Amino acid sequence: MRIFLLLLISIGTIPALFAGELADHPRILFPKSEEATVMQRIKSDPLAADLYKELLRRADLAIHFPVCRHHIPDGKRLLRESRHALGIILHTSMAWRLSGEKKYLTRAIRELDAACALKDWNTSHFLDTGEMSTAVAIGYDWLYHELNHEQRNRYTSALRSKGLNPSRTSYTGKKMAWWTDGRNNWAQVCATGLLFAERALEKTGDPIHPARAGALATLKKCHQFYIPSGAYPEGPSYWHYGSNYHVLGLAILLSDPTKPGLPIPAEFKTSPLFTEHLTGPTGYVFNFADAKPAKSVVTAAQSWMARQFNNPATSNHLRTKLKKDIAGKPRYKYGGYDRLFPLHLLWLPQAPEKEAPPLTLDSDWRGSQPIATFRTDWGDKNALYFAIKGGYPGASHGQMDVGTFVLESDGIRWVDDLGSDNYNMPGYFRDKRWNYFRLTNRSHNTLMIGDKLQNPDAVPSPMTHFSSQPDRGSASFNLSSAYQGQAQKVTRTCQFDRKHHSVTVVDSISAPKDSVRWAIVTSAKIEIDGKTAILSKAGKQLRLTRNDSHGGNWTIIDAKPPMEIENQNEGKRILAFTAPAAKQLNLSVMFDRP
Repeated sequence: MRIFLLLLISIGTIPALFAGELADHPRILFPKSEEATVMQRIKSDPLAADLYKELLRRADLAIHFPVCRHHIPDGKRLLRESRHALGIILHTSMAWRLSGEKKYLTRAIRELDAACALKDWNTSHFLDTGEMSTAVAIGYDWLYHELNHEQRNRYTSALRSKGLNPSRTSYTGKKMAWWTDGRNNWAQVCATGLLFAERALEKTGDPIHPARAGALATLKKCHQFYIPSGAYPEGPSYWHYGSNYHVLGLAILLSDPTKPGLPIPAEFKTSPLFTEHLTGPTGYVFNFADAKPAKSVVTAAQSWMARQFNNPATSNHLRTKLKKDIAGKPRYKYGGYDRLFPLHLLWLPQAPEKEAPPLTLDSDWRGSQPIATFRTDWGDKNALYFAIKGGYPGASHGQMDVGTFVLESDGIRWVDDLGSDNYNMPGYFRDKRWNYFRLTNRSHNTLMIGDKLQNPDAVPSPMTHFSSQPDRGSASFNLSSAYQGQAQKVTRTCQFDRKHHSVTVVDSISAPKDSVRWAIVTSAKIEIDGKTAILSKAGKQLRLTRNDSHGGNWTIIDAKPPMEIENQNEGKRILAFTAPAAKQLNLSVMFDRP
């Protein structure tokens, strides 16, 4: 109740009940009145027509997929099954509503039957509950008038007992669930799941439950993730996860003007380009934090944000990329990441009326995990690309990657980020996190002083300078907090030279207490010749040249971790040199074509 009262103060007075009768089903995201609008969009917009064809293709594949089951292979997560149910229900329900073909309705009901028959939705790992609640709420609402009395009762009962009631208890019980505090992506997913379940089941005259105010307070707090420029501290992968659910929550609130909602964060104007600038010419993202080295695709949240703010450059870029995403008929798989794909049809940004300006080549993203990106071109697969970050290890899903970077040239990612490891390893998110190789600076493209780890309690290392000019760009980061007690001051600067297709990384280390190791991770073949190292891959080459005289030879180090339970990093190696301690070290390495 305390959250409910606080929210009344922060967002205004709640009307006693409703301004009128509650809207009939369907009322979640896609009311009946919008069907004609979407069909007209499909007729008039060639990209919408392509999206519709892709929706039907995926829905046809979904017909033959097995239904979700109560399967928890790791002893903890039902999440893959929840995501599978959401993807099947969204694809087949949308396909049925737009095409009228009964095969899609039949398959959607099969999935609803299976989801509601599960013994529970695994509230011990509440993400699973949040996603399954979203899935069943959409299915129940969108198919409502095709369901018989017995089906409605069964789905209502399951949604209430397995989703809505546990969600409400998370806010109103004696001890609130940890995720209600708005710390990371869990907050966005779980709070939105509650809002969907509530919206699907509410009836005219129902009192507003205090847990609803709690869910709004949670989403409101999650706004902090994007301040000040639209970046996301948990990395690109979790940007998609958290932002898609944040957008779902905002969208369902906007659909009901009779009750309090939340303002759209101003940072959502730039946020859909966060993952775009973090994507290199190879199509792979700068996968910092617990993110895998994956190809970047446009997700529904980006479409929604772009449509809300209608920036021509953003809309044009996302539309162009979305067209490429679906051109190859990508694989649609069981429990896949693309479960929200059908929502592009509802939220597709409008095509600019005149030629849109291109996106800027460089970008700077401030906040607790500041990042700078640079490129020579957006359309050239052989373009030079460089992305670098500051930040701190203690962020949600954070790693000891302060000062790390990735680099691409000639269609190859030469400098890699290994990404996450197995979440189920003992203490991965707790006391043993810094025992694992992939999570420490031993495996990142940054510095080690005296073979010591970065400071796990560091405050965020800020970006102290950013510049973008036609021929060049640069950025600097003060990394001193990450190396507290190991050196007096540590800064890292990158100099990006478009004219000469080169990048120079300069490190200034004042009074290091021990030797300093400089390193990168790569999958390329390495040849060393004095101060030069040549990386070779796929018939292409990249040269690294030391431009300092502090000593220490290039060496090749095995990237294999110390424990067998960890990912063995096959095909990866570490190129490094170790400079002896001195009063002042100024290390400089240039990357260019031989």
